[in-house]
Amino acid sequence: MATTRPSWTGHLRFSLVTIPVQLFSGSKSTRNIPLHQLHKDTLKRVHNQPVVEGIGPIDRKDIVKGYEYKKGNHVVLTPDELDKIRLESNKQINITEFVDAAEIDEIYYDKPYYIVPDGDFAVEAYMIFQQALKKTGKLAIGELVLSAKEHLVAIKPYGSGMLLETLRYADEVRSADSFFSDLKAIKADKEQLDLAISLIEKKSAAFHPEDFDDSYETALYELIERKLKKLPLESKEPVRSTRVVNLMDALRQSLDEDDEAEEDDDDNSEEAKPKKKAHKSPVKKSAKSAKAAKPAAKATARRKRA
Repeated sequence: MATTRPSWTGHLRFSLVTIPVQLFSGSKSTRNIPLHQLHKDTLKRVHNQPVVEGIGPIDRKDIVKGYEYKKGNHVVLTPDELDKIRLESNKQINITEFVDAAEIDEIYYDKPYYIVPDGDFAVEAYMIFQQALKKTGKLAIGELVLSAKEHLVAIKPYGSGMLLETLRYADEVRSADSFFSDLKAIKADKEQLDLAISLIEKKSAAFHPEDFDDSYETALYELIERKLKKLPLESKEPVRSTRVVNLMDALRQSLDEDDEAEEDDDDNSEEAKPKKKAHKSPVKKSAKSAKAAKPAAKATARRKRA
């Protein structure tokens, strides 16, 4: 079972069945490197202070919340009024229906959570529910209150357990028609289509997310490390975009470059590769830091996957 703190604890309820469960976030925010705002002369932290136009700085206790119903006009909402409409969690995921996975457009999916049984006594009912979803190919649709906000959720089998994903409501999703309505269907040139398909097939591979890294995060770690060690900063050539003049020529050139890259990778794989020394990041001594210190290895992995 998970050792991290659960995001939510309660019951999964459908019909007369209730199953004690816990939710654990399926994603983590480890990429943000905090950069503070500093006064350039003293390097002391800069603090934000509320200021009212025409009055100047004010105390935070004098701040109220309001909704602007017309330009410059607000209706004020007091803390007591907001508390009265605040949703209290009933600690239940209420399942309302079951749907086919294909019925939910991917754009509606928001945030994933692992949903696990809370206690040994809950395992049997949990596994029966999980296996029933797996055999029927259905997703469970329900509602749950998280952080005083009601969420629409979908639950599906995931590995040996289940995954709960919060869903966006219909009014939170923009219609694709406003973006694609001007695109007209065309009859594709067969030679161009065949070249495009060949390029896709050449670059097809299994997806391994660990082969990819946030290049900005890596560069930021390296920049901080070089400045701490008072090393000269590296200058990189800006990436120049190539303008596509002729689609056929661009497709052929892409295939040729891909073939050359494969030949280079084959040649390099035959040569002995020196062992790379791992560098510890000065910012965060963690596995993530060690990973960020190896951009060259990641670049090679990407070329191989390409």
